[in-house]
Parts: sequence; structure tokens; C-alpha cells
Amino acid sequence: MPPRRLSNATDEITRIVGKAPPVLPQVLHGGTRLTGRWSNEPYDVQLRPMQEHVIAATFAGSGNAVATIDGRTYKRPCLPGSITMAPRGHDGDWRLDAHIQVSNIYLGHGRL
Repeated sequence: MPPRRLSNATDEITRIVGKAPPVLPQVLHGGTRLTGRWSNEPYDVQLRPMQEHVIAATFAGSGNAVATIDGRTYKRPCLPGSITMAPRGHDGDWRLDAHIQVSNIYLGHGRL
């Protein structure tokens, strides 16, 4: 079986949310990138595997995030102070049912 193609995290997040995240111009060690604070609209998508580990910190909003991973569905509240992570190469069904404000870290694989 050929290796799975991994998407660029910024491109995948843009596809999911419908707008480009405000990625800061600096590229940190290991290809790590940061965003400023920004708003995510609700979505219901099939997440494609990404090259980077994506970590999102929630600053404001409410509602639920739902992810189906390896056939199991997880539902958690999106509250200020919560953290969401999509590991490199992960795919699955992801849903967000509310508007939230977040900041993202695209953690380059070389950083680990």
C-alpha cells in the first residue's frame, strides 16, 4: 500500500473553516507555525491527514466538538481554556456546532 498523502495543515484548516487562518510569518524550529487569535465557524467535515500536529486553544465560545476516530465518537464541550489536538496523519469525521475563538499551533514533525 502506498504511503498516505499528508495535507499542509494551513491548507486543510482553510478547507474546513472556509477561510485562511491568520498564520504568523515566522517559521519556528522544526517547521512549527503559530496563528493569532481567530474565529472558527461551525463545520461538519471529513478531516484529511495533515503533515503537522495541530493544537487549538479555545479562548471564547461554547458548544460541542465531535470527532469520530477509529470508529469511536467523542463529544466534548468547547469552552474557554479547552485544548483540541489533531495528531499528524490523523483523519476522521469532525464537527463543531458553535462559533469559537481559537489560536492554533501547527507543530512541525521535525520539532518532536
